[in-house]
Amino acid sequence: MKSKTKKIILFTLLAIAILIATLLIGGRMYLKNVKFPRPPKVDANKRHIACIGDSVTYGAGVLGQRSTSTYPVYLQGLVGDDWQVLNYGLSGRTLMDSADVPYTKEEMYPETLACEADVYIVMLGTNDAKYFNWNAENYESDLTAFLQKYIEIAGADGVYVIQPLKCFVVEGKTEVGHAIKNENVIEACEIIARVAQKLQVNVIDLYTFAEDHPEWLPDGIHPNAEGNREIANYIYSHLDLS
Repeated sequence: MKSKTKKIILFTLLAIAILIATLLIGGRMYLKNVKFPRPPKVDANKRHIACIGDSVTYGAGVLGQRSTSTYPVYLQGLVGDDWQVLNYGLSGRTLMDSADVPYTKEEMYPETLACEADVYIVMLGTNDAKYFNWNAENYESDLTAFLQKYIEIAGADGVYVIQPLKCFVVEGKTEVGHAIKNENVIEACEIIARVAQKLQVNVIDLYTFAEDHPEWLPDGIHPNAEGNREIANYIYSHLDLS
């Protein structure tokens, strides 16, 4: 009886150890996929909309529902089967090369160029607006250079630059909102408008559109499914896909 009990205990401990190891490995893989997701597969038989951005584009507010509830997914439903919407969002990335995690330093960046999309939607600036990152002069010069790369591919008419969302500080939800300063976000929006006018690209103002809808951003930064759906509808209303 004692021998049988020992075997049961050993078997239980082994099962628990395997479960813990599986959870740890799975957790590490999950976090890796969030930080460094694989680029989407490009369907050569369709026209393409490339969505470039940070965690808002990636879908950090709907992590368990990214296949159905990111703004690029909702946008796909609006543009139809002749188009493929490509999600090139990377959480935490910045537009400025001088900031902490530049988008241009990631492997995803050359993929956005290689896909040669018909339309580029660029939304980077939220992480640049963190107090330890922000530099207005660098943001303007880097934004100009960044957009020019896509203009070379899609033309100015095919490039849409988005003025980023207002951020809300929600106690107990996230501390990122304490680092992001809305005065910096507002200045980024002003710079975006100025650069867009200079380069003759399209501007979509999400800041004003969503500033009275904190319910769309439960953690203060990342849109939920409802917010992503509304954002997709608003972006779609500004697109010229003729």
